[in-house]
This record gives sequence, C-alpha cells and structure tokens, in this order.
Amino acid sequence: MKKIWSIRKDGDGVSPVIATILMVAITVVLAAVLYVMVLGIGGPGDTGVNIGVNKSSSGDGVYWIITVSSVSDTAPTSDFYVRIMNTTGDQVVYKQLSTYTSGTAVDGVTWSNSDTTDSTIDSGDYFKLVKATYPANSVFTLVSGDNIAAQVTL
Repeated sequence: MKKIWSIRKDGDGVSPVIATILMVAITVVLAAVLYVMVLGIGGPGDTGVNIGVNKSSSGDGVYWIITVSSVSDTAPTSDFYVRIMNTTGDQVVYKQLSTYTSGTAVDGVTWSNSDTTDSTIDSGDYFKLVKATYPANSVFTLVSGDNIAAQVTL
C-alpha cells in the first residue's frame, strides 16, 4: 500500500520576518477590539444634558426650592420631564416640563423660568415644591430621554 500523504522535509515554512509581522498585526487588532468593547464606542453616544441643582427651603418653611445652578448644554423644556417619587418610592408626578407655565403651580410644583423669553432650561431657573405634598426623602428628578439630567432628595 502506498502512502497518500507524507511530511515534507524540504520546506522551511513561514519566514521569521513574516511571522513577526503577523503576530504584531493580530495583537493590534485584538487590542482595538478590546478598546472598543471596554469604552463602549459605537453604542449610544448621547449621554444627555447634565443639570446641576441646589436644594434649599423657603424662608417660611412651606416650600422646597430647587435651583438650577448649571446646564451642560442648551435644551428645550420639551426635552425634559419632571418626575417626583414619594418616600415609599412610588411615582407621584411624571409630566413634561413644557406643560408647566412659568410661575403657575401644578400638582404642588411651580416652575419659574428666569428668562421668560425662551423655552430652555437655564441657570437661575427654579422649582418650588410644597413640603406638605412632598415631604423630606421624596426624590425630585429631571429626566431627558432615558437619562437623568438632575436628581435631588428632598
């Protein structure tokens, strides 16, 4: 019986230079793939607007005052929702911010736009929440899309 296969003894295989280039190329590709996976490049790129807020109490003790101290990017009020959770974690308010009229109370919440000529959230805008309706440990949140733009525990 004749052997169909046999090991070649006259070939050298891949040269060391080509082998080194191939190993470096494979390493670079793997590093790039891991970099993309770890940093999440290619996923949702919009992290939303970040809003800095400060909480205080009114002088008469009737209201929580939540003042906008900073805004990372200009955004219309129609992009935001006001969400308030009570002390047991139940959602009691979830309304689009653009439905509030500046200076008018709705559901114990008054939004005051510092620049009444526009419909964006700016530094100096503030919210007044009635303490009797929203006691301590309630949570006030501004939501933009799927992102929390600002959150404070009363």
